[in-house]
Amino acid sequence: MTTRKNEIQNTDVLCGRQGYDVRKTHLVWNLLKNGDEMFDVPPTKIIYCYLEDQPVVDDMQRTLPDFTTYRALPTRGELRDWCEESPQTVVVLDDMIHLDTKSPDALHLFQTMVSHSN
Repeated sequence: MTTRKNEIQNTDVLCGRQGYDVRKTHLVWNLLKNGDEMFDVPPTKIIYCYLEDQPVVDDMQRTLPDFTTYRALPTRGELRDWCEESPQTVVVLDDMIHLDTKSPDALHLFQTMVSHSN
């Protein structure tokens, strides 16, 4: 069986119940640490959007090149600017599902921006 690497211009959603034992953030960190193996074209920029501090984010910042944190849900303009600056950008929205579903900008990202940027 062959495995297929991820394309940067896609939308992947990792969902699961909340709780310390779930470790979704650690899974994302491992995917990003192994970007050369996980993506056809490795990310040139990683923007990690979050609301609550987590020790693993500090580890990511020390370990991953071109890693930036952003403590809010980004606007449509910010997303557009980030992706225009570097087309191989990965944007992580950590523990923001409650905001994503209420934000026209987040919905626009998932429904339109990704599919039209190909």
